[in-house]
Amino acid sequence: MIGPFSLAMDQRLRRCQRISSRADFLAFRSQRTIPGGVGLRAVGKRGPGRWPRLAIVAPRRIGNAVRRNHLKRIVREEFRRHAGSELTGWDLLVLLNESSRGLADGPLRAGLRQILRRLLEQRLKICDRQEWGKF
Repeated sequence: MIGPFSLAMDQRLRRCQRISSRADFLAFRSQRTIPGGVGLRAVGKRGPGRWPRLAIVAPRRIGNAVRRNHLKRIVREEFRRHAGSELTGWDLLVLLNESSRGLADGPLRAGLRQILRRLLEQRLKICDRQEWGKF
């Protein structure tokens, strides 16, 4: 597709990159939460596929639909930028809470990058343990 909307169409998360089933959401309950600054937490776990997958929970307490969608758009953008190739096979659930209501874009992006960095470190530790067990 050529035109002004072609870039926007390419930046959407594919179906295989989204977590949508109830069973997948319930699988996060046994995992530890990763803090990401004010108004932001995340839970990461090993996923079933080869793509990194994302789910975002933004309750109504954050604000109206425009504000919630704006925050979710920022989360998706940072996920695409920083998690694409490094977190293959991992699932990430981002939880926005009411203290993210008045949060500016900069601190939210920094918190997300901090979460992704911690998740990457966690992934590397698990991979090292698995490789160590092979010898």
